[in-house]
Amino acid sequence: MPASEPSGVTPTQSASVPPRFKRVGVASLVVGILAILGAAIPLVNIISGILAIAGLILGIISLTRAGARTGPAIAGTVISSVALAISIITTVILWNYPCCQIPPREEEAIAIAQIQDA
Repeated sequence: MPASEPSGVTPTQSASVPPRFKRVGVASLVVGILAILGAAIPLVNIISGILAIAGLILGIISLTRAGARTGPAIAGTVISSVALAISIITTVILWNYPCCQIPPREEEAIAIAQIQDA
């Protein structure tokens, strides 16, 4: 035993995470960043929502399989969750906003007018 270590103390080993799960965590972070960049942009937010789901799945896989919490996996999971929430909120707002709705056809407009007159 080296003289620099006190007696009875063994050097601690850092929790080694397999490299493939580190890569999955980094992929989750990258996909989450891409998802959050487009989450509030109309029509792009649908693609961002899909990316956010993918980033969330990658982050959860990395966190559950790695055995140790890695920074990129945690960050990717959090960012993907936020991007998914923003994407859903943006979609709901735009879906209910009058200018973004498809106007009814002429026959439907006449039927709606007749119902309202009655």
